[in-house]
Amino acid sequence: MEIKTYGVYGLTEWHGKVKAGTIEANLSFVGGTSSPTGSQPAYMVTKDPITQFVIENSKEYKSGFIRLVMRQVLPGTHMRIATHKSIPDSDEQVNEHLSEETKTETVKPTGDVETPTQETGIEPIEDERGLTEVEFSTNQEAKDYLTKKFGVKSGTMRTRAEIIAVGETYGVKITFVTE
Repeated sequence: MEIKTYGVYGLTEWHGKVKAGTIEANLSFVGGTSSPTGSQPAYMVTKDPITQFVIENSKEYKSGFIRLVMRQVLPGTHMRIATHKSIPDSDEQVNEHLSEETKTETVKPTGDVETPTQETGIEPIEDERGLTEVEFSTNQEAKDYLTKKFGVKSGTMRTRAEIIAVGETYGVKITFVTE
């Protein structure tokens, strides 16, 4: 990213419109001083590359009315580069970001799942691998359960095998019963 300072010499302040092709920019140069010992130009500081382009391609810049006073290059901080968002370290930090509706149930780091039976009417059972076993009669019921409990998108689970695999990643053994 470049931070550029432009100046208008001989003036303490100048407000105007500059044009580069069909692009226009309203600019304000302020802070100039004039005294018997010297003068300071009215200046404008910008880091916006579009504003810099308009100024440097305007007739005012090309004629010398607006001049580049200072240029500062900051490496690796370009304003259009995407920044990486940090991932929360613990369940407490994750729960801070959840809405009040989704805070009723949490996934523990050990793989155990808290499932309130009064909300879903489904009775969980622990198996030998530490997975919570839950029974469903249709694929849609299992999808709805995983969507509601863990926020899994329903469209990512198309087959029964995919539903079972997703359930196991969240510590749930899904079985299907026929009546």
